[in-house]
Amino acid sequence: MSDLLNEKQVAERYNMAPGTLRRQRWARIGFPYEVIGRPLNTKRGGVIRYRVSEIEDYLAKNRKL
Repeated sequence: MSDLLNEKQVAERYNMAPGTLRRQRWARIGFPYEVIGRPLNTKRGGVIRYRVSEIEDYLAKNRKL
């Protein structure tokens, strides 16, 4: 599970504010993430985790030249 980062770790690693990550999740844009431990058919609960490999893929695909 060392490939999984929490919101604070992602914010520090990619020099972003944690609030930016929250807004992007709300708007369904930005880095891909996983919700772990959320009950089915609910929109609350669980923890948010980001997979480093998925973030790197996202950045490579959305790179502006």
